[in-house]
Amino acid sequence: MKQKKLGKVIGITVGGIIAAAGITLGVMAACGVFVNHKKQAFALLAQMPERMGYSATNQYVGMEELRNAQKEKGSSSSVTLSDLKMAESLGEKGLDLSGYSLSAASQVNANGKKTNASLSLEKKDASLSLNCYMDKDKTIISAPELVKGKALQISSETMEENNSDFDAKVPSEFEKEFTAFMKKEVEKVKEEIQCEKLEEKDGYRLIVSKEAMDIVLDDFLNFMKKKKEMVNFINSYVDIVNAQKSEGENAPFDFVGALEKIVEEGKNYTEDFAFNVYEMDGVLIGLETPITVQNMSSTLSIEFAGVEEDSTVTMEVSLTYNGYRATITLIKKSVKTDVCSVQVLLDATVVGKPAASLTFIETIKPADNSYSATMNVTAMGQEMVDFSANGYIKNLNKGESVNYVLDEITLNMAGEEMLTMAMDLHMGVMNGEVEPPQGDVIEYTDSSSLQPYSEELMTNFMDIITKWDMEDECMPLLLREGYEDLTEDAA
Repeated sequence: MKQKKLGKVIGITVGGIIAAAGITLGVMAACGVFVNHKKQAFALLAQMPERMGYSATNQYVGMEELRNAQKEKGSSSSVTLSDLKMAESLGEKGLDLSGYSLSAASQVNANGKKTNASLSLEKKDASLSLNCYMDKDKTIISAPELVKGKALQISSETMEENNSDFDAKVPSEFEKEFTAFMKKEVEKVKEEIQCEKLEEKDGYRLIVSKEAMDIVLDDFLNFMKKKKEMVNFINSYVDIVNAQKSEGENAPFDFVGALEKIVEEGKNYTEDFAFNVYEMDGVLIGLETPITVQNMSSTLSIEFAGVEEDSTVTMEVSLTYNGYRATITLIKKSVKTDVCSVQVLLDATVVGKPAASLTFIETIKPADNSYSATMNVTAMGQEMVDFSANGYIKNLNKGESVNYVLDEITLNMAGEEMLTMAMDLHMGVMNGEVEPPQGDVIEYTDSSSLQPYSEELMTNFMDIITKWDMEDECMPLLLREGYEDLTEDAA
């Protein structure tokens, strides 16, 4: 009887222990005690692009939303420069385009297969412009003020035929294949990464073994060996470049052989790569990694502080070689109050002495959309560059468009004013389709295709530069380049 009671007590006790253990395990799992450390570490690393790239000024204008919309719908951008003046030290006589307006614009459709670009110079009642459209089949160019109502069309086949020096071309599918290969390799490395919880701080240590990195190098070599068309393209290109550099004969370039040597040499430098990822309540607050290659060592550390309204990123890279130490420190501070501002400070020191520095400050005041930006660069204690821009923002439609109207832009170099101008920059989403220039099509086969229009072109060009009082500046250039032959041939 006593044995039965004892058995019952033992059974109840064991059952209780099991039940308690089950409850405890459930609570621990719910609280995240038994978790995948690697998964959590990767989740922290996934925060890095946003934390590194956050900008109060970009957020105010909706730059990220705009870029995403441009990827989906295509992009439309333009810039207009006016009252451009450049110092004489930048040219023989400097450049004074006061009263002129220089504009450039581009449109790119969503898949990037159609592009339209234009460039124009205007003053008073005269303008000069060039338009260019490109797709996979053709290129269409027009200069409406020079050859009226016409557009020159060059087929892709003609362009390839006229490029007699280099017949090879990049295989059309290589980019997609290479992108797919890299994604596969990244996943492979992620599987091989070892992860352990840090004891001294909240965070994780991630270790990529030398073997994993060597496998990636071997995989890349094998991948390229299979891409015969791409290998032939690279070999042909290098052979042509080498032939242009030297008059003597050169041995045919062997890309695969060269790559094999690079891979084997690369394996001599690879070793286990470890870095620490730090967190606070699931938020990334830092990253640190030491790297040593033979007698050279370096350290990268990144710290994140604050939240979006007042955040700071501090990054330091130090390099030690044969006892000499160089350090680069970057601090990026972003503040969002009644003023949106971003400040970037970059300092470089060598053996403890200042070598170079850069300071950039961008500010937007939402109350009136006023905008300002300054940049200062010094080297060895001397001011090298001093840049400033002031203006305002208009046509702000987050995710659709924004214009930066900068009335005052000044660039000083080594204490001398080098450039002044005004600028209107537009960035937006494309509406409609990318269209080629208008005009009757002239099919280009060779230079003779342009001869019937050379006299009209030169007459109209001379008329424009005469209105601009630029004959003295343009005629020496035309004579030097031999453009007078066009009119003589046409006559």
